[in-house]
Amino acid sequence: LSDSQELNSFSGGKTRAEVEKDIKKADKRQQKEAKKREKRKAKKNKRIFTMIWLIMVIMAGVILSRFILTGLNDMLAISRPEANEVTIKITREDNLEDIVDILYKNGIIKEPGFFKFYANMKNADKYMERGTFQLKTNMDYEAIINYLESPYNNEKSVSVQITEGMSVVEIAKKLEKAGVTTDKQEF
Repeated sequence: LSDSQELNSFSGGKTRAEVEKDIKKADKRQQKEAKKREKRKAKKNKRIFTMIWLIMVIMAGVILSRFILTGLNDMLAISRPEANEVTIKITREDNLEDIVDILYKNGIIKEPGFFKFYANMKNADKYMERGTFQLKTNMDYEAIINYLESPYNNEKSVSVQITEGMSVVEIAKKLEKAGVTTDKQEF
């Protein structure tokens, strides 16, 4: 309101209408400015969210690619040039995790998690033989698994003396006692 227009109980209807119109215009102006501020803020927040999301995706990609590259290098034995022979012993009680630990501690593999994943994909734990093996440190995963699955690579040897005149039952008992067979009836 201007100084010349004073709103009082004696004012006419025209002045009151003008005041209400001015109040509505001011409210609309405030609402437009609030909407503009919210749009600018939303646009700024959207940019920040997009940047954070993009950084997270890039970081996840770098971490995943590093895991895959180091795992593939180990799986294919690319990063293991020396060929040292290592003797390992796998007992009947050893499960896949124990076998992976044995291979890792003896320097045959460098990525135990990746080898365990690979062995699980091939169901290798069901077919691995138990005993003593001579492995080379430059073998790839497939060669290691094939070597451990083959009964011909097991260096387990047992010395059993069979004397003349022993019966088949006595020989079976002696072989069972030495661990060559588990079922003397099958022998």
